[in-house]
Amino acid sequence: MTAIATVYNNTWQLVIRSARELDFDGYVPGGDNGLPYYQDFASSFGTYTTYDVAGPQSWEIDYNTAKMTGYANSTNYANEDWLISAKFSLENVSSASLTMTYIARYFNNLDSDITLQVSSDYTSGDPTSANWTQVPATWISGSNWNDFVSTTVDLSQFVGQKVCVAVKYLSDDQKAGTIEVQSILIQEGSGPTPPPGPNPGGEVQNMPYSQSFASEFGTYMTYDIFGAQSWEIDYNTAKMTGYVGGSYYANEDWLISSPVAITGVDDAKMTMSYIGRYFNNINEEVTVWASTNYIWGSDPNMASWTQVPAALVEGSNWNDFITTEISLTDYVGQTVTFAVKYISTDSKAGTMEIQSITIEEGSGVTPPTPPTPGQGEGSGTADDPYNVAAGIGLQSEEPIAWVHGYIVGAVKSGLSSVTSNADINWSAPFDLATNVVIADDASCNEISQCIIVNLPAGKPLRIQVNLMDNPDNLGKHLAVNGKLRKYFNQAGLRDSGGTENDFVLEGGVMPPPAPGTTIFSETFASGQGQFSIQDVMLPQELTYVWQHDGNYSCMKASAYVNQAYAAESWLVSPVIDLSNASAATLKFDQAVNYASPDGALSVMISTDYIDEVLQCTWTELNLSQWPAGNNWTFINSTADLSQYLGQRVTIAFKYTSNFSASATWEVKNFVVEE
Repeated sequence: MTAIATVYNNTWQLVIRSARELDFDGYVPGGDNGLPYYQDFASSFGTYTTYDVAGPQSWEIDYNTAKMTGYANSTNYANEDWLISAKFSLENVSSASLTMTYIARYFNNLDSDITLQVSSDYTSGDPTSANWTQVPATWISGSNWNDFVSTTVDLSQFVGQKVCVAVKYLSDDQKAGTIEVQSILIQEGSGPTPPPGPNPGGEVQNMPYSQSFASEFGTYMTYDIFGAQSWEIDYNTAKMTGYVGGSYYANEDWLISSPVAITGVDDAKMTMSYIGRYFNNINEEVTVWASTNYIWGSDPNMASWTQVPAALVEGSNWNDFITTEISLTDYVGQTVTFAVKYISTDSKAGTMEIQSITIEEGSGVTPPTPPTPGQGEGSGTADDPYNVAAGIGLQSEEPIAWVHGYIVGAVKSGLSSVTSNADINWSAPFDLATNVVIADDASCNEISQCIIVNLPAGKPLRIQVNLMDNPDNLGKHLAVNGKLRKYFNQAGLRDSGGTENDFVLEGGVMPPPAPGTTIFSETFASGQGQFSIQDVMLPQELTYVWQHDGNYSCMKASAYVNQAYAAESWLVSPVIDLSNASAATLKFDQAVNYASPDGALSVMISTDYIDEVLQCTWTELNLSQWPAGNNWTFINSTADLSQYLGQRVTIAFKYTSNFSASATWEVKNFVVEE
């Protein structure tokens, strides 16, 4: 006898198989009653057979599974393929079940593309010649290739018969999913059921509904969309972080409530007690969502969600919990599931600890509308920079802009957060070169009226401006370009390029370098201008790759929506006439984050383009520099166009991605000048 152990719903099961199973001409006794009948696909199909009804692909043994896909070489193919068991007996049992452990991804409709079929008259060959009965099954679409799931179906309707079971796979030339079957177990009984926890979730809760995370998730559940980390109970909180062992990891993880009846009240609110630290922007990386059609236990991406406005505040230490009230009045009269969604990247991962969440009657606090530039001064350009008051008001919008003010101090060394005026050196000596503090008033000593400016290492902005090496800069006027966002937990300016074109020290705003004669330009400040977009490969899960981003006045390309997708999309200029030019240079600003492999992004030029990007000849331009690929910092890139003088050219930004990596590419301020 051979003992085989398998896991289902975290319960080890021992299946005893007879050594004569494989020799019984397609019929598997597996014990006195013919059960249990177990097959894993780690190295072979064993007692199962496969049959290709249609299509060029077939079931195969791959990744220690029985794998079937109609997606090959970036192309979808139409297939019908069956994975069929040997015949087994249900003659002497009162009930039976089948448990299949698998991963299934990228299906259009998983419930119709993968089905379980049972036949009592199938013998061999083409399964369509036999009679089959489809058995209802609940399938779950996987979020990665590591986490197998199990589904159990009832076979009791076939008791008293000898039958075969089959996994039937379908695909078409528009969409082809992939399934990997790890094992199939057929046994007597209705199948294992996971035991209920001490506070089973999923039941509709009435208000007030409060959950403490001091020792358990209780009536909340967690769901990992991707990433190696998960919500856990730690420090008497529900804790989530993507920072482990000194490294950042990309994650998307949900903390999901049981459904709540928001009834019998005129107003409702959520009160959350938490600490969140080390985020780039806590209100983008930790968000609150609501759904009226979420099914408890399922992938949240299968439901419709609406973001609930919340104004979370980053903490300055791990001891002082913050309480934020969030209005839920829009959901009065409905039964709603709420969730806290956490995201991180491999370049930045904050930590969130939630002590408790309460949903109760009350109006809550509506987040204030961020101030507009008109409430300060300036428009954010090099010629008309924001003053500090306007820059403070725009922190939540995080624009990339010019700001000017007087240098009034620098943050003291050894601090990760500024909590009071005492954390600033307002006079010499200065002991930190990474930043300066600017204000509208040169005599200001109040941090709430200041912006802390990050000075990037090794750049002229740090070398020339920092007070530790240049104490005489105290009181001088500084204009600087960068992203207005929190720094040291205060109003800040970060992500400056730090070049001599990104700041002016003393004497007002430096005019931009005198340009040559402009042949063609497009800023993308208000739209895509005269550029056109051509999608060579656009997955049906996406509606676009390139689009205009009004917040950052740029064109942005991305093929990431909850996961990476394979795509190819071009942003194409109109024809640019270099017939009479004596010289020509392309200049534009670009930023790249979540970088794809080399070659995924390219700037192309053509002399014979008419209407179709695939119907002409393209040459890749050699750019002066590319972004680092892991941040939102814009850099200026140039390309020499001298070899195209006397010709009419078209320039295009070519974006490609795959299922492993989908970068985000932002471009603006496109200029061809003589």
